[in-house]
Amino acid sequence: MMIGKDDLIMRCPSCSKDYALPLDEEQMKKLYEYEHGHGYIQEMFKELNAVEREFIKTGLCPKCQDGIFGNGETKLIKRVYIGKDF
Repeated sequence: MMIGKDDLIMRCPSCSKDYALPLDEEQMKKLYEYEHGHGYIQEMFKELNAVEREFIKTGLCPKCQDGIFGNGETKLIKRVYIGKDF
């Protein structure tokens, strides 16, 4: 996981492609709390849909989620291209 200026950037563990989810400052604070074991993702990120929350939890991109769960719809998560060292 990598946090850009306004994005959570993750490499999908299934397809190895990089994706970004834009998060505002308040969501970044909630992400920090969630990563440190405080709260449930469904309660902390009510404004995000199930695909976006799964991306935060597992890093699975929408396409791979669709292949696994059958529901990969989101308009927020976008494919990004970053260096190999990520």
